Amino acid sequence: MTQEPINTYNEAYCYYTGTNGYPLNYGRAMEKFNAAAQLGVSSAMNYLGVIYLEGKIVKQDYSVATDWFFKAAQTEPVDIHSMYNLGRAYYFGWGVPKNIQTAKEMFERTIAAGKDKSSPYSNCCYMLGVIHTEIYKNYKEAYPLFCEAATSGNIPEAWHNIGWLLENHITLSSLKNYPERERTVERDKCARDAYEKAANLGYAASMDALGRLNLKYNQKQTARQWIEKAAKLGFERAQKRLRLLDSTEGGSLWEMGSSLINMFKK
Repeated sequence: MTQEPINTYNEAYCYYTGTNGYPLNYGRAMEKFNAAAQLGVSSAMNYLGVIYLEGKIVKQDYSVATDWFFKAAQTEPVDIHSMYNLGRAYYFGWGVPKNIQTAKEMFERTIAAGKDKSSPYSNCCYMLGVIHTEIYKNYKEAYPLFCEAATSGNIPEAWHNIGWLLENHITLSSLKNYPERERTVERDKCARDAYEKAANLGYAASMDALGRLNLKYNQKQTARQWIEKAAKLGFERAQKRLRLLDSTEGGSLWEMGSSLINMFKK
């Protein structure tokens, strides 16, 4: 590839982000992305797909977005973000029929391409974990994927789901020789650690889960602090829990079942 298409793409990106001395100008960004796409730059094609997917600059159009992702995924050198975006399109049914198996394959291909600071590797690990959890109910397969997403990308949803799996479905090998009661206590401690990482990243569902676990062990003051934080962020379940705590002195006995909260962002 010659330098011209690369320069055109770089200029488009600068207009799109308002960086490197360029003014923020979405109109110029679109012109330059289109020009770079016509010159065969797969990253420009992917960005055009994202623009139509988000609908912030142009009218949202999932079909047009997915067409651009397909083009980017079929153009060498392939922009791996386009494979990740195709995976999301098939998972959510954006512009294509929903197809979990195809989504899974796209995420796996993206992961196989490796990871660096700018790759969607961590998000793909997270989405594969969601698929194994929600679709296949394969929690043992999901757990290491969430761990990888959490440690490599610090994704709050991944930390939260680690906590949920530890609390409900996964027993760590280091705990298998514990008596059942002690094992439960240790599992809850490990779950709390994961929830706290997500909560400290601002994830309201984990704040609420921390409140619930602290109620379980009668740590009322700490429980209320976490539940109040989640309630202030508008988390409905925390608001309900807080009202119940306010209306009864037996709040520590109230335990609501936790569930995976699928809050994936692009």
